[in-house]
Amino acid sequence: MRGKFIVIEGIEFSGKGVQTGRLTEYLQSKGVSVVGTREPGGTPDGEAIRKLLKRPDIVYPALNFAFRENNDFGDSNTDKNYKRHAETETLLFLAARAESMYKVVVPRLQEGYSVLTDRFGYSTMAYQGYGRFNGEQRIFDMIHGVHEGLLGKVEDQKSLWPDKVLYIDISFEEMQKRAALDTDRMPGDVFDDETGAFFERTIRGFRTLARDDPRIVTINGMQSIDQVFADIKKEIDNLYRWQ
Repeated sequence: MRGKFIVIEGIEFSGKGVQTGRLTEYLQSKGVSVVGTREPGGTPDGEAIRKLLKRPDIVYPALNFAFRENNDFGDSNTDKNYKRHAETETLLFLAARAESMYKVVVPRLQEGYSVLTDRFGYSTMAYQGYGRFNGEQRIFDMIHGVHEGLLGKVEDQKSLWPDKVLYIDISFEEMQKRAALDTDRMPGDVFDDETGAFFERTIRGFRTLARDDPRIVTINGMQSIDQVFADIKKEIDNLYRWQ
């Protein structure tokens, strides 16, 4: 029997990482065999793409050094102001997703595991479709085209669609407050340096997706950590009905 496919979404500092961990423990306590993953990431290629997307200032100098004596590889001449093209960024996220779907999500679901992922295609639509491109239809067409291509490669097409998407919603102002309190976070992440307008568009994108997609449940992330998890647990209990 196919396992459940659960996605947790949200903007930076929404608390989705904490809630993903708590939900994993809860599912295990109920006897559910659960596999956790994240996007981008979850596979060797996905984790490499994650580093490339988030920290090009570290990755490119490291690659130059590692391949300095190999004439097949030229230098990646970048500086701290390096900025990749937005379409390239979008396609890198999609490439990481293809690896995750083929190597983690679909095989584990078909083996009967539940799969819990920190981010999925909704993030690409919110961050790139709305945040980067302000709702340009051609970007959504590109994202949907790749997803349809993935669907065509899987016999059980339902395996690619989540059973439940939990979107933890906070305001941009709340995100800023939490960011200011997080003294342990390493500076330099490309997305942490984005403008307020970018994050406002991204939040609007998430909220639009949540309004239009019945798979998405909005969780009020402005509540305490315990109350957020109580709301998540209620949704998960309704999903499993403890079989």
